[in-house]
Amino acid sequence: MAKTPIMASYGFGKFIAEFLTGAFGSIVFMFYETEVGLAAGYAALATIIYSVWNAVNDPVIGYITYISQR
Repeated sequence: MAKTPIMASYGFGKFIAEFLTGAFGSIVFMFYETEVGLAAGYAALATIIYSVWNAVNDPVIGYITYISQR
């Protein structure tokens, strides 16, 4: 039973996703500060607002999707 390669493939996919998320997170503040001219505090505030909105919105959309498929 070759479960190890299957499990490794799932782990590799998650690694790639986290790598891309980390790369975006490390570059986004530099972009906002240098290219857009936004102060660091405002960039941080925008990221916090987005994170809170995402934490509330994702479960709501998931629930609506679940209900609509029944």
